[in-house]
Amino acid sequence: GEIQVAIEHSKERCYTLSTASATRRETLEADLRGALAERQRLDESLNLLHRRRLDEKARADSENENRARARQALEDEQREAQAMQQRVLQLREEMQRHLALSLIHI
Repeated sequence: GEIQVAIEHSKERCYTLSTASATRRETLEADLRGALAERQRLDESLNLLHRRRLDEKARADSENENRARARQALEDEQREAQAMQQRVLQLREEMQRHLALSLIHI
């Protein structure tokens, strides 16, 4: 009698503990799945941010290259304009010399 009651009570307790353990395991597994899903979302967000940063850097590099090319073209044009100005002054001096020589011979 008493032993049988103790055995039944022990079985019930084991069943209760087993059920509680299974429930806790399911909860932990669900929490783990949630954490993994959250990590996956965070990884995707980080990858997106990284791609955006790379795109922005590429765009900035391209703009810097364009500015450098424009600056170089401007400097080239300025050098060319100075060379033309120099040539104009040279031609003016030559014409004045030529005129002066012409006037001397008259």
